Amino acid sequence: MKEVSVGDVLRLNRASILGSRDYTLKAGLSGLPPNAKPALEGTGSAENPYLDERLFVCRARVIGVDTGPMMIKEKTKRRQRRVKTVKSKHKYTVLKIMEVKVKSLEEIAAEGGNEQLMVLE
Repeated sequence: MKEVSVGDVLRLNRASILGSRDYTLKAGLSGLPPNAKPALEGTGSAENPYLDERLFVCRARVIGVDTGPMMIKEKTKRRQRRVKTVKSKHKYTVLKIMEVKVKSLEEIAAEGGNEQLMVLE
């Protein structure tokens, strides 16, 4: 990640799946009946495959910024003798997840105000 340093606390707002051994919260509308509306707008679709950020809180601390090893790949084309070498060295940000909380319907309603929630069982 750009512009982060060691010790920064980040709030992660993009998740496609959250859960534990007891339950799983997935993005997408594939499980809904065709005439039903989702519990919250933007809970996932083909355009936006992520859960709505009002449904959960996820905080992570930056542990370090590392770089991978230098990778050298040889690229050739058919029927040509020329060999092109491509070098790449990727940067990785190491995160430690500090908090993951899935909000209840009461907490979402208290934050959202007048928004209507629809629960499908």
